[in-house]
Amino acid sequence: MSARKRLIAGAALFMSAALIAGAIWICADMQRQLDDATPEPSPVTMTKPYPDGFPMVDWEYWESINPDIIGWVTIPETSIDLPIVQGPAEDPDYYLSHDIYKNPNANGCPYLDAECAEMGLLSRNCVIFAHHSSNGAMFSDLAKYSDLEFANEHPRILLQTPDWRATLMPRMVDVVNASNEPKQIIFEDDAEFDSWWQGKRSGATLDIDSVETPARAYSFVTCSYNTWKNERTIVYASKRGWTVWPEANPPEVSEAVG
Repeated sequence: MSARKRLIAGAALFMSAALIAGAIWICADMQRQLDDATPEPSPVTMTKPYPDGFPMVDWEYWESINPDIIGWVTIPETSIDLPIVQGPAEDPDYYLSHDIYKNPNANGCPYLDAECAEMGLLSRNCVIFAHHSSNGAMFSDLAKYSDLEFANEHPRILLQTPDWRATLMPRMVDVVNASNEPKQIIFEDDAEFDSWWQGKRSGATLDIDSVETPARAYSFVTCSYNTWKNERTIVYASKRGWTVWPEANPPEVSEAVG
């Protein structure tokens, strides 16, 4: 090979190496940016359960990640073990397309309906949404509650906030066409709430245990894919047990948590 050809070949080799090194640096930099945008979960979250099965959530950590976080929901022996955020009034469906870190994400994250903002998870009807994802994430397992065997095998929904934790019991399940299903969160009085609950019970797909009207309802909502294009599965639950932290205000909370 002539000296000129050797020089050209060497230059080409050098350029290839430089391009590869540059690509590696760009990928590494992109990964660093991604790592900065999506911090690792706190090591004390979900690793040290309380005796009653609730995960020990590092609230200080998660609230530093996203101040919209208001609670945590866990359904034992399912993939549902997730933070809940408050849906913002200015963009109620924001968390359908953004994750807990506020990054665009088709999986979204569980969120409390924006109309519940005043009372939060002590609203008369707490409506909590999350996607049914093809990869089994978010509230995918919730859609299985329309099956009585699954409902009987998963009788507890664990809900907690920085101030209290509550064991919820699924009371009934409904599979609905969301286009024809009105949502009600605010009620004038107990009679209106009782009428609403009993109406839901009379038309429910599955009545698990809804003989008595509870003091408040927790309505967990996700997509399902059986009959309608705009189908939703709604699990209506109410509290079965309640624990208030010592630092909370017991009189105020106890009047509202029945």
